[in-house]
Amino acid sequence: MVFRRNLQAADIANARLNNQFVLKGTDPELVLEADDVIFIEQVIPASSTYVVNDADGAAMTGAIPSGLNLDCGPMRIDGGGFSITGAIAIVKGFYVKMGK
Repeated sequence: MVFRRNLQAADIANARLNNQFVLKGTDPELVLEADDVIFIEQVIPASSTYVVNDADGAAMTGAIPSGLNLDCGPMRIDGGGFSITGAIAIVKGFYVKMGK
């Protein structure tokens, strides 16, 4: 079981500037340390629908038919990783390193 970590606004602001990621392709994934926290800010599909999965491969969303713009409220993923099932033009976000 993954427990949600308490984050300070300064931690999130620093990560948004320094720990960005951009992924694309078919079934992209990002794997970090188990206690890191990931925030997805934007998803643009290349075709049809896609599903966001946690680090264990369990679906976190149903099939999403269009892009997501989450700049004002990013999708938070605790547990150090995620994958997207489907063809993706771009997924962008940032992560907070919670380890030592």
